[in-house]
Amino acid sequence: HCFDRETEKSAIQHAYNSLIDDGLEAFSSEMQQSPIDVDQEKSRGLATVETICGKLNNIPRGTVPAECETLTAFIDVQQDCLFWLVAAWGRTFDGSVVDYGTFPDQGREHFALIDIRRTLSERFPGRGLEGCLYAGLDELTQHLACREWPRHGTGVSRVARVMIDANWGQSTDVVYKLCRQSPHAAIILPSHGRGITAGNLPISLWHPKPGERKGRNWVLTRGD
Repeated sequence: HCFDRETEKSAIQHAYNSLIDDGLEAFSSEMQQSPIDVDQEKSRGLATVETICGKLNNIPRGTVPAECETLTAFIDVQQDCLFWLVAAWGRTFDGSVVDYGTFPDQGREHFALIDIRRTLSERFPGRGLEGCLYAGLDELTQHLACREWPRHGTGVSRVARVMIDANWGQSTDVVYKLCRQSPHAAIILPSHGRGITAGNLPISLWHPKPGERKGRNWVLTRGD
């Protein structure tokens, strides 16, 4: 009964607008009739400035924590730029973000995808979408695979695995081609995220096919 039929399509849109405009606390109270107990939510791990700061390792950016032994990188493919992140992992699967950024580098800390100013097409003019994606992925993977990351204390580490998002249909073939042709093909893999809904079998219950390797919520398949 609350939504405006002249400006909104449905009650769901009105609820979403209220959530965005008024915030979660007001939305829960006014729209859900279920006020949030702030103190209780804090005890459940609700993200606050204090809880986020408490998760910082206070190690300089670009440095691998001493207790972590393995580095992995992931590249998210977008039309105008590539987003990347390097993470470090310990034997007990403790994780830490080591570094992250975009290619081309935007030269600033805060921006959104719609606000990208330095694009792949500007970096590689005249190459078309596929050519720009391939050139960008080639240069970025070279950088990530060859870079030595200093360890906190002593020594250096190198990335053991680079995974590239291959779900976007316009980039899938380019990603697979790059993974095959790269001089670092031994450590580069295309990656496909799969949504698991209530009607889907969880990955833990999947039966690996011949040649596949399965771990916790992942499956490594053999490609052509």
